[in-house]
Formats: sequence, structure tokens, C-alpha cells
Amino acid sequence: MEIRTNIFVDGAWRPSAGTVVDVLSPADEQKVGETVDAGTADVDAAVSAARTAFDGWRALPAASRAKHLLSLRDELLTDLEQISEVVTRESGTPISISRSMQRNATDRLRYYAEHAGRVSRVEERLGKAARARIVQEPVGVAALLTPWNGAYASALTKIAPALLAGCTVVLKPPLETPLASMFIADAAQRSGLPAGVLNIVTGGRSAGELLVEHPDVQKIAMTGSVAGGQAIMRSASDRLKRLTLELGGKSACVVLPGADLAAAADQVVKGSMFNTGQACVAWTRLLIQQDDYERFVELLGAAIDRIRPLNPMDPSSTFGPITTPAQLERIEGFVTRALTEGARIVTGGSRVEAFDRGSWYQPTLLRDVHNHMEIARNEVFGPVTVAIPYTTVDDAVAQANDSDYGLSGAVLGDQDQAEKVAQRLESGTVSINCFTLEDHAPFGGRKLSGLGREWGPEGIDAYLESKVYALPF
Repeated sequence: MEIRTNIFVDGAWRPSAGTVVDVLSPADEQKVGETVDAGTADVDAAVSAARTAFDGWRALPAASRAKHLLSLRDELLTDLEQISEVVTRESGTPISISRSMQRNATDRLRYYAEHAGRVSRVEERLGKAARARIVQEPVGVAALLTPWNGAYASALTKIAPALLAGCTVVLKPPLETPLASMFIADAAQRSGLPAGVLNIVTGGRSAGELLVEHPDVQKIAMTGSVAGGQAIMRSASDRLKRLTLELGGKSACVVLPGADLAAAADQVVKGSMFNTGQACVAWTRLLIQQDDYERFVELLGAAIDRIRPLNPMDPSSTFGPITTPAQLERIEGFVTRALTEGARIVTGGSRVEAFDRGSWYQPTLLRDVHNHMEIARNEVFGPVTVAIPYTTVDDAVAQANDSDYGLSGAVLGDQDQAEKVAQRLESGTVSINCFTLEDHAPFGGRKLSGLGREWGPEGIDAYLESKVYALPF
């Protein structure tokens, strides 16, 4: 049982004035811990501590800040198995997946530590009347808001580049899955990270709004819903705060004519059912050439039907529960409405009968779906993917791009043709004959899928401002 009802401010755990909230396992509804819904005084204290620590932290050389990242990583590695188990208990991510996810996330601290030169770079340009010396400076206090489907991993994705850049941060994990993120504070204490550089307050929408609206916050990085991102943009507009928003996805996977359909079906299972479909990058719109449609749907349906929902603590589990009861109801609503619009169930389409407690939904494939249907337009955020027919490759590209989202598409088939099609897709990332996301490459979306980029060296730039010194010849 993880009891985390304090907030982490100015290098120490402090009692919170907020309301204590139980954290329940989505697998069996058992209590796995406690957290707190922080209030105004908590947020003010955290931001004040970050603001006070900022001048000293930014004054350190980037190489010194990088050493702090490495020390933080070393401390987190000692807790990694416990962190992975807590992630599984609070979110339902199968333990086999959780272990690799949390290890990869922790290693981002080392990755960014190796890019200190990007922060300390200086460039000189000769103009007509003067020399321009261009340096990089940290934006200021950064508010980091993370989602319930990957709170710990998302936290380190944001913390690492922010701290390396010289920003101080206030992290707000979500109320639904806050527990694993608190280990970051424990590790910060043990590693000797200066007080106030990293602060953590848990909370829901109200705490997030307080943090976003705080006048001493200059930078906001958020992963979450489109509606949440839009609300942040409206709030941030008064002071023109710097934003990085990684929002929703409705990713299209184009299966090209002539593709190996069996191999494509295997890839689609990975791309659509990863983390029980609770991933913004999930391939939830499958575009299949009409001559291949029946055969591909048959193969994919059989492959999805072989997935077995298991207790997420079982090492052999690859498919767990839905993280929240509210999300389970949302998924059910989408499928019910899709059936009224003419979609048909190939496999799945209901709760898992084997579990009498918890939030479980079957891996689901729907056929006879068209791109104008609600389930093809909006993010379901669950283990539901839909098969949409197309006539020509041009038609496939048009349907793939006919979306309000543009986060992480895919093309499966002949490599040369797939790369040509990928060039035409309006998506921040396009996977070609694979399903993977690489830390060394920038990640983010187009259209309603967000603003800016995380990951890769480019992720550091989101926390930096260019400053120019005009000098005489």
C-alpha cells in the first residue's frame, strides 16, 4: 500500500491542505494507495519554491546539471522494480510491459544528460553593423502535467530536458495514477538535487488550473486530452506562456495493396492493442484496400481473438484492464453508437465476463466502418480498432488525412511504396512496417494532436529561449 498524502516542496515532504483520495486498482477495485487533491496553498508553495530555486539552478553549468540527472537516474534504478509494480497496480499496465516502459523512461535522464552541449552552445553571426552572439537561456519555472495512462514515464520525459535546460519544475501527476511518480521525489532527495528544483503536487483539474494560471509559471508542458490542451491555451494566452501540448490521436494505418496480410495483421495487433489500447499512438483506423478487405479482417479478427486478458501482475499478461471506470463506460458508449451507425463486431465488443470486478473490456475489432462515423473521427482510447475500406492509394491517403488529428500514423507494405505514401500523410510520426517510437527522435502531433515536440534533442529546445547579444566589430 502506497500512502502518498504529502506534497514534495523545496526538497522536503510537507503536509497538504488538500483532500485525501483513495487510489484503486483497475484490475480488482482494491485500494492500492492514497493520494491528495492539492489546493491553492499547495500549488502556491510549490511554485514559490521553484521560483526561488531558479536563479541558482540556471547559474550552474549545463554539465553540472547533467550530473544531477545522472545521479537522479542512479537512485531511481534502485527503486525500479517497485516503481514498475506500483505502475501496474495503479494503472493496470501488464507488469511485463511496465518493467520495460519504466526502465526506458528512467534512461531518458541519461539520454538528456549526454546532450548538455545543446544547452551551452553559443553561435556568432556577422551582420552589417554588428556581431550577433546567440546563447540559450532557460524559459523559467515549468509546470508539467502528466496523463493517467503513463504518468511516471511522461514525468521523466518532461523533467529531464526541463532540468537540463536550467528550468525548475512543478510536476502534477494525475489523481487516478499518482503513486509511481512520487518515487521521483524520493530519488531527488537521496541524489542531492538542490531544494526547490523539483516540486511535486498531486491533484485533479482544479490543481492543474491553479498551476497553469499561476503568474510565476512561464512554461507549461502537458500530455492529455484535446479539451484539456485547449483550456490550457486559453488560460496561457493572457501571458503568452510557452506551451508544449501532446494531445490525442486517431492514427491511421494504411495496409497497401500487395502487402503480406498475415504479417500486417501481426503488426496491427501490436500497434492497436499496446497498453490495452490506452495509448495516444494506437492505430485505431485501419485502411484496407477493398480487394483485401475480407481476408485481412478475417486474419486480424483471428489474431485479436487470441489475446487473453490476464491479471496485470501475471508475467505472461500482455493485456490488462481499463485504467478507470469512467474510461470503460466511455469505450462502451463509442462501440454501442458505432453499431447503431452500421458497424459490425468481428471480435470483442463487450466487457470481459471472466472478471467480476475491475474495469475490463475485450480487445475489439469493428468492420463496415466508414471514415465519417463517430468512432472513426474521435479518440476512443481503449482496445478498439476499426477496419475501413479504400479503393485506390490516393483514396487511402485522403481518408487518412481526413481527420482532426495527426499524431502517429503507419504504412504497411512494399518498403519503397510505403515510404512514398508516408511522405503524404499529415502526421508527426509515421511507422513504416514496424510499430515503435524512438527516444532519440522528436515526438509530437499536428492539427488537434498538439503543439511542439518532446523526445530527442529537440525536446530540450522547448525549455530554452534564444538570447542575442549585439556586439561591435
